[in-house]
Amino acid sequence: MEKKTLLIPKATWLPLILTFVCNDIAYFGTRLLMSDKKHYNLSNPLDEQIPFLPWTLIIYWGCYLFWLVNYVIGCRQEQEEAFRFYSGQQVKTLDGILGQYQAECVELTREEVAQLVDAGKFEKWGCTVEAGTARHEDGVLRISYVSPEMIDLMGYGEITGAYPQWENELCVERTFFRYFGLPEEVGQTVALDLGSGEKSYTVTGILEAENDSRIFTIWIPETAVEPESPYELRFRFAGSQGMELAQLRADIEQFFTEMGIPEERTFYSSSYFGMVDLYLGNGMEVYAAALLIAVVCAIVIYNIFYISVMGKMREYGRLKVLGTTPRQLKRVVKRERRFLTAIAIPLGLVCAAGIALIAVPGYWSWGDNLRSAVVFSLLTYGTVLIATRKPMAMAGKVSAIEAVRATAYSQQQGPSVSRQLHR
Repeated sequence: MEKKTLLIPKATWLPLILTFVCNDIAYFGTRLLMSDKKHYNLSNPLDEQIPFLPWTLIIYWGCYLFWLVNYVIGCRQEQEEAFRFYSGQQVKTLDGILGQYQAECVELTREEVAQLVDAGKFEKWGCTVEAGTARHEDGVLRISYVSPEMIDLMGYGEITGAYPQWENELCVERTFFRYFGLPEEVGQTVALDLGSGEKSYTVTGILEAENDSRIFTIWIPETAVEPESPYELRFRFAGSQGMELAQLRADIEQFFTEMGIPEERTFYSSSYFGMVDLYLGNGMEVYAAALLIAVVCAIVIYNIFYISVMGKMREYGRLKVLGTTPRQLKRVVKRERRFLTAIAIPLGLVCAAGIALIAVPGYWSWGDNLRSAVVFSLLTYGTVLIATRKPMAMAGKVSAIEAVRATAYSQQQGPSVSRQLHR
C-alpha cells in the first residue's frame, strides 16, 4: 500500500500552532496594550502628496501567502530541522524584543547628548538628527544623520563601504541606485539637491536595506548637520537584563531627573515595556495556567494513590487484624505521600528552570523565578494534599473482610476451586 503523505506532518502541528500564537501576541499585543496611550503623528506634508495605488494591496496580502507557504515548507523538513526552524523563530522574536531601545530623549543639543552619554549609564545608545526631505525626479529623499551607534542599536542594516565623514560625502540606500538605474558602486559621484541647490557628492557607503517604496534613505555626516538642529537620543540602560520593568522605568526616570531632562522631552519604548511584559508574562497568566494544570494533576494524583491503596488493601487488612489503628494506617499513606512529594517537587523545579533557560535564552530574573518557585511549590503540595484525602480515608476505614474482597487491583489469584470434573 502506498504511504499517504500529509501536507503538514502530525509531529509539527503543535510547534506550528505555538509559533502562530506567539507571532499574533507579538503583533496584536502592542496594539492592545497601547490602545489607551498617547500616539504621535509622524507624517509630514510630503506624505499627503504621495498617491495611494489600490493595486499595491496585492503586494501586502501576498506577503501573508508567502509567509504561510514558507511555514509549510519549514514543517515539511526533517523533524529535527523543523523544530529548529520554529525554535529559531521564537528566539528571534524574543531577541528582537529584548534587544530594542528602552527610552529616548528629543530636542537635545549636542552638548546634552555628550553629557548623558558621559554619565556611563547606557549599555547601548545612539543619536540621530532629521535633516528634512528633498525631491529627486519622482522619488523622495529622507535625509538624516544617524550615528554608527544608532545603526547598531536599531538594526538599520549593514553598510557596504564606510559611513560619510565630510560634508561632500553620503551614504545612500542601495534601492536608490536600482530604481534610478545608477551603478551600485562605492566611490562614485552623484548630483543631488538636498535643499541648498544641486551639488556633487561622493558615495562612501551603501546601506543594505530592503525598500519597496519611492522614499529613499540618505545619511549625511555629522559635520553637515546645522548647528541648531535638535538631536534625538535612544538608549538601553546598563544592567537592565532581567530587571523588573517597574524598577527599570523608575531608574530611568530618576536618571532623567538627575540630568535635568524635562519629562515632556522623554519617551519610553512601548515595544520594549509592553511586549516584554506580554511575551514573558507578568505572572498572573502563568499562575492561571498553573492552576489549570494543578486541577489536571490532582485528578492524576488521585488515580495513582487510589490504585496504590486498592492494591495494598490486603496488607492494610492484615495490619488491622494485628491491631493497627486507623490513624496509623493513614500515617503509612502520609509517609508515602511525603516521600514522593519531597522528591517530585524539587525535581520538577529543576526541570522547569532548565526548560525556561532553553526556551527563553538570555532572560533570567531571580526575583520572578524564586517567587514563582515558592508559589508553584505550595500549589503543588496543596494539590497533593487534596488529591490524596479520599485514598487516605479509604486506607483508614478498611476492615479485614473488605480487605479480602478487594482484589480488583491486587495481583491475579488463581481459582481456589477447580472447575474440572476430574483430575
